[in-house]
Amino acid sequence: PTEKTVESRIPPRLKVRKGAPMDLPHIMLLIDDPERTVIEPLFEKTADLCGNPKKAANWFLGETLRLLKERGLEEEEVEFSPEHLAALIASVEKGEVNNQGAKEVFEKIFDEDVEPMAYIEAHGLKISQSAGEAEAVVDKILAANADAVEKYKNGEEKVLGFLVGQIMKEMKGKCNPGQMKELIISKVK
Repeated sequence: PTEKTVESRIPPRLKVRKGAPMDLPHIMLLIDDPERTVIEPLFEKTADLCGNPKKAANWFLGETLRLLKERGLEEEEVEFSPEHLAALIASVEKGEVNNQGAKEVFEKIFDEDVEPMAYIEAHGLKISQSAGEAEAVVDKILAANADAVEKYKNGEEKVLGFLVGQIMKEMKGKCNPGQMKELIISKVK
């Protein structure tokens, strides 16, 4: 189908979010398939609730379909609520849980339709929002890796990834890697 006819079949509320045009290939994989009688409405409701159809599509095309296949289930057996997936997507966007933790939470949503924030809290998956704690860990890692810091100062940007990895390891993944990168840069300047 042509781009124009494809776009005309997408529900208007899914076409544009936050001023950005929809990513048509993601959406069309979900709503252009007559076999997707269960996934399509779940996706549409999730996209509507979270306000980000592309991220919702990524969760459906990636994790939902993977879990269906792994567990040998049919689409009709999917029973999680779109509200829970939308809340998980929002938690990832707010930096409350990292992608690895979010996948763990989603498996529980998929299997048991758990409330995501309750699971995140109960299983220690919430990313530390304490600036003081993060700063102390960054200082410790920078002090322990003076050679990598020196390489970074001399223009070797790839060591930044190593330093962020060390921080993630020290904090057991409970920090935002983007924020840690910014913190390292601000301290090393």
